Amino acid sequence: MNAAELCVRKTVVIGQNESVLKAARLMRDHHVGSLVVVLKDGGTQPIGIVTDRDLTISVLADDLRGPDVPISQVMSGDLLTVPETRGAFEALEEMRLRGVRRAPVVDRDGQLIGILTIDDILDFVSEEMGSVIRLFKTEQEHEQAGRRAG
Repeated sequence: MNAAELCVRKTVVIGQNESVLKAARLMRDHHVGSLVVVLKDGGTQPIGIVTDRDLTISVLADDLRGPDVPISQVMSGDLLTVPETRGAFEALEEMRLRGVRRAPVVDRDGQLIGILTIDDILDFVSEEMGSVIRLFKTEQEHEQAGRRAG
């Protein structure tokens, strides 16, 4: 399964020049813990990501003043993007190496199509493991039935 098949397509975005106040309100209104920062408001080219933790640490702990602080000052700009064709395990490895829990998924033109989280990948892996376990159980039952009959 590839990143495009696993990602959440309904991604909340914010323009890089928008305020931290707008970011916090978007997170609250959409019940999300992160926003993909795009080059311009209404655009689809991801340039960063901002999490609720980024807002807390940057605005409160770093004592940034005012609700009008631009999101570009608090976003994580060293953005890992995942090509839509990238396999789930490859994406997981890239995310692990970079120490991130979420990454925007982009098409071949670098435009945002969704966001992939470690949880999305782990859900997929656990479903696959469940299928393998069921297969082994079925094989064991067939073997045992064959021994009893034979």
